[in-house]
Amino acid sequence: MDTIATLLEGVEAGPARSHGRLTLYPLFGPDRPRDYLLLHEAIEAGLARVTEVSEGGSVPELALVNEADRPVLLLDGQELVGAKQNRILNLTLLAPPKATLVVPVSCVEAGRWAWREAAFRDAGRVHFAMGRARKAAAVSRNLAEAGVAMADQGEIWWEIDARLARMAGVEAPTRAAAALYESREDEIERYVAAFPAAEGQLGLVAAMEGRLLGLELFDSADAFAQCAARIVRSWAVEALSPLPAGELGGIESDDPRALLEAVAAAPVRRHRAVGLGEGLRFEPSGIVGGALVWEGRLVHLMAFTEVEGGRGSGDWALARASVRARRSRR
Repeated sequence: MDTIATLLEGVEAGPARSHGRLTLYPLFGPDRPRDYLLLHEAIEAGLARVTEVSEGGSVPELALVNEADRPVLLLDGQELVGAKQNRILNLTLLAPPKATLVVPVSCVEAGRWAWREAAFRDAGRVHFAMGRARKAAAVSRNLAEAGVAMADQGEIWWEIDARLARMAGVEAPTRAAAALYESREDEIERYVAAFPAAEGQLGLVAAMEGRLLGLELFDSADAFAQCAARIVRSWAVEALSPLPAGELGGIESDDPRALLEAVAAAPVRRHRAVGLGEGLRFEPSGIVGGALVWEGRLVHLMAFTEVEGGRGSGDWALARASVRARRSRR
């Protein structure tokens, strides 16, 4: 039976590259031909469509119609904008060809529940990294306890508010995570330019302030190249609005192998995937996240060190004050 350790065999890290507060180590390994479409490719080609599940909508669910003759890969944390409110994917999944699927999502726009357009658009980003880590921990808990891939919606909203509060001057009338990216677009794109995907690169390990914080890995260098910019954007938001020092967590090391070894050793729980393949989720061990395995190969792995803090911490008090201030200006 495949384990994270066996699936990581042959994966090695390259030399560090740094920009601003962020350091990224490229990951290399066995590169497999890609036999699936990425969601943004399928949407652009008119082969996939993501909509609300009904006219009334349902916050934690969306409908995906895959009309392609290949599977379509949806990435954990991938942001979709439009319809009744912006959402992010709760976990990575592979939609079967010629199929309709209900996919689990979370809202990242607390102040809107009104139609803008019928179908969602791909935002070109994933949720900011430490918010993605907290979401992943909640999804793993709910899968273990109730068998459902749900996040803690309240925690997601409060964390967005906390980030908006720390990025002074950001206008976010609907409390949308999108404002974090749009308000600092030029700076974020400088991070993207600083970390182009290398030939054969399958993923990355991310670090800040001398601490290894997370990794992303694909089975295909082409898939990573297509997703690299959106992943770098999520880490750029972390670099531009860092968590307080006591909440950052991470492994204190400048050797990315320390995180790879921690991920390989972390216990996992298996679950039935949404769509094709099998899902793996890290059990409580200091590592959070998950992986999708299909036909014996690791299609996608996302792992973070656990994040400290949460609702009730000083950072969340800042978020509450920010929300009250915005409401008073209406």
